[in-house]
Amino acid sequence: MIVFAGRTSMQAGGTRSGRAVHWGEEDYVQVAAESPACKYVMPELGNDVQVHSSYNSGSIKTVGSMPEFTENSQASPWRKGASTITKTNSEARNVAFLGSDTKKQLFSDHEAVGQQVWMNEIPYAVIGVMKSKDQNSSYDGMDTRKIFIPYNTMRRDFPNKPPAVEHTVDRLLVAPKSLMTHPDCIRQLRRSYRTYTQF
Repeated sequence: MIVFAGRTSMQAGGTRSGRAVHWGEEDYVQVAAESPACKYVMPELGNDVQVHSSYNSGSIKTVGSMPEFTENSQASPWRKGASTITKTNSEARNVAFLGSDTKKQLFSDHEAVGQQVWMNEIPYAVIGVMKSKDQNSSYDGMDTRKIFIPYNTMRRDFPNKPPAVEHTVDRLLVAPKSLMTHPDCIRQLRRSYRTYTQF
């Protein structure tokens, strides 16, 4: 499930409808604690970043993800180096996975893994490249055209800035523990949403 920030569509709790609701950078910790029927509650933050390699450059959608994303998302079939991301988030390392199209844009036929890219002039080591894949839908662009970096690195180097609301994330990615717990996971998320989101 993808739980976006946005605006309320109904009046609730004595407040008007159309009120802006935002996920704070740390809200996922409390939401996860209050949602035992959910297996994962992961924040995701995405922004366009100016990126260049020794061969080419471009403005590329960059996404900060948690380690569980690479383990559970069908949209993230990484090549060699995928397991490394589980060790990089807590230390906020400057490492990057390239979508297959992004790799072609930045490196053409040259080897990318082990090379360096500069993201807003900050050096990052390329530790993986996504396998080529078909994708017929997305919620913020095709994965093959993105760069993925650890969540804690993203919020440090490329956080939301004005006019966006500072110290917020774009969405939470949520998975129930099982099909049977799916309704409880949704109910617990909605309860936590009212309690922990920033307004």
